[in-house]
Amino acid sequence: MGIKTITAAQLRRQMGSSNLVLIDLRSPGEYRQEHLPGTHNCPYEYIEQWKYMLPEKKKIILICEYGNLSMRAAKRLDQEGVEAYSLIGGMHAWKG
Repeated sequence: MGIKTITAAQLRRQMGSSNLVLIDLRSPGEYRQEHLPGTHNCPYEYIEQWKYMLPEKKKIILICEYGNLSMRAAKRLDQEGVEAYSLIGGMHAWKG
């Protein structure tokens, strides 16, 4: 499949779609400080537990602070056949 990415501008245009599942990979503390509306907090270190709960027919968007962790998670999920998108630049880009 290959690692897929999405820009903050592209995500803004798609926000509110029932086809999106937003996953915030940051710690619960970082998530509590700020997060995108409708985002689920699934810290990266617990990926082995939550990756099996991802819906198959939805667009999975992975979010972290700067985009590095979401790229790593997208690569890991891609190796297991899960199509997920990394938000380029993470929350930093979203706040722009």
